Amino acid sequence: MHVDDDFHYLGSMPYKFKMDTEFAEKFRESAESRGLQSRTVSYDGFPIDTGSIVALKLLNPDNRIPACIVSSNMYANRAETIVLGKSARDAIAAQGKKAVVVVVSSLSNRMFTEHIDPAEDRIHSAKDDEWNKKILEFFGDGRLEDLSQLSREIHGQIRVQKVVAYKPAWWMSATMGQHNNYTGEVLAYEALHGSGGAVVVLTPSKGSVGDKEFDEDDVEHYHGDRGVLDTGAL
Repeated sequence: MHVDDDFHYLGSMPYKFKMDTEFAEKFRESAESRGLQSRTVSYDGFPIDTGSIVALKLLNPDNRIPACIVSSNMYANRAETIVLGKSARDAIAAQGKKAVVVVVSSLSNRMFTEHIDPAEDRIHSAKDDEWNKKILEFFGDGRLEDLSQLSREIHGQIRVQKVVAYKPAWWMSATMGQHNNYTGEVLAYEALHGSGGAVVVLTPSKGSVGDKEFDEDDVEHYHGDRGVLDTGAL
């Protein structure tokens, strides 16, 4: 039984999920082969976040498809996140599985600091609304890798946590192939207590949109943070 940390007054959510433990182990192996420390989790009472529970209950209500939940790794940098996404892709390919990649995140993340009437909900500021719509324009055009490359700029404009703003785009693009070959569809865009929420679908296609020159590094193997330790003699 789950109760949201912030919106507990909305009620509780019972859940029971069927997890793909075979895939989880392969994912762990793939991550470690690319230089990442990784582990699986399997014990009663492990706390699952609200987003994962809501997504799985809506998208897979009968547990027909075995699932795997991946941590957002809040403190990981871009290199780690890209390599983690490629590790997921490795595991999918190694097992020959057809997979649906689902990212649970948000757009702008400025919330109202006091309770409001849901009927009066709106995006916190005009600037947030403008950037949300720009992001959704990219999604609608299927430009996933462009979003990944531009995510630092987006983060600088809307000032939200990196785990919300650009880490999901890094991981999702690396997992799905780092290109813009998608047909995008924005199914909904609404205010969530001042923050921005949307439902977006990306379907692989043959065509590519956008000709942006990609400037971010493309990392294949994680070797640790660069420049953190001085290896010179003392």
